[in-house]
Amino acid sequence: MRVEGHIHIGEANRWASEACKPLRSRDRLWGLVGIVLAVAAVLVAMSAASAAADALGEGWVYPAVLFPVIALLVLPLVRWLQARSVARFRRGLVVRGVPDPLPWMISLETEGLMTRLGGVETRAAWSAISEIFPVGPYWVLLVQGSATFVPKRHFADDRQELAFVRAVLDQLTPEARHRSDAAEMFARA
Repeated sequence: MRVEGHIHIGEANRWASEACKPLRSRDRLWGLVGIVLAVAAVLVAMSAASAAADALGEGWVYPAVLFPVIALLVLPLVRWLQARSVARFRRGLVVRGVPDPLPWMISLETEGLMTRLGGVETRAAWSAISEIFPVGPYWVLLVQGSATFVPKRHFADDRQELAFVRAVLDQLTPEARHRSDAAEMFARA
């Protein structure tokens, strides 16, 4: 089976974090602990500001109160700067002769998976694929820790997408199939 189309430089970056979730612990406890600690730090800062205001006068409250507010305003700014950085990176590659979009192809072969992006061809044995799962508008194949994104828009229709997922599942090791529970559910539909 072969699927092909075009991919823009870095188009799947937005979904990379989601694709990495299976590699991280599914335990959300540490995330919750981090949030609780951040809230506790803000409360301690506010209490310290209040105590400083009582001891030193009202002028000392504002820096301690403004710090959390400024921190909350900086987060969206950082996201915006990251998006600008990615856009500049893409433009820089185009200036250096990298076409955008690039022709892309994935082929399911007897011995494994073959992908081609522009002039780069990559092959992976079926045993190197540890999981397949959907993320947003992509199917993701984890190939020895590297994510291979397969845009769902490149399938001619739902039947071709279903046939692709089933064909991949048929070649995976039992352990990899077990990890690919979302793909298994999709294939049974």
